[in-house]
Amino acid sequence: MSEEEKSQNNSSPATTESSSKVTLLVLVLCVIVSAIGLAIFLKKGAKDPDANKPKNGAVGVGNLVDGKEYMIYIHKIEVAPMRSDGKAWDARGSAPDIYYQLTWRGNRIYESDTKKDSLIANWIPIGLDLKDTILQGGVSVDQAVKLPIIKRDKSDESTDELVFKVIDDDLAGDDEIETMRVYISKLNVGDNVFDYKGKSGHGVVKAVIRVIDNSLSTNEKIELLMGGE
Repeated sequence: MSEEEKSQNNSSPATTESSSKVTLLVLVLCVIVSAIGLAIFLKKGAKDPDANKPKNGAVGVGNLVDGKEYMIYIHKIEVAPMRSDGKAWDARGSAPDIYYQLTWRGNRIYESDTKKDSLIANWIPIGLDLKDTILQGGVSVDQAVKLPIIKRDKSDESTDELVFKVIDDDLAGDDEIETMRVYISKLNVGDNVFDYKGKSGHGVVKAVIRVIDNSLSTNEKIELLMGGE
């Protein structure tokens, strides 16, 4: 009998069983470590409010419900200090007079008021006086602010695009600051931030588009339309 055969014959069942237990233990430890790592990853994502939030209001899948109506408007906008061609916005050296138009389904559905001589403009649809009028029952929120209403339609992709045209109101002729193409399917309820800072060819530096569920109560709408977060 060869030495190798003797060695094989001398291997006890206990040794083989011990080796199997070690292998099983290693596999169990690997599974436990993997499970702990996954749990930590998921927990981190849950704590991070931006973990699953679409960036710049244009990435990922939005949370607007199909068929539901929403108010939408530009809450805040910042424009570049000069036009994209390097020239001043106004011959007098003043900042642009900013307003915007919203087109949906091939129709212009809204035009904002104009913010004079502004590089940063805010649109706050409801002030204190108007708030009191609404709460006293003199007028409804919809009648008071007349903001555009949109809704998502998953069955018709042609209705997904919104076109915000940001314009400098000029006596010599309006100048287009930026045309922003926004998709309803990418929007979230609340503020959707579009940040173009450091990107060439843009007249807009930053824009915040606010989306409000039109089924909210009057008080909830008022709070949001007065600039609340």
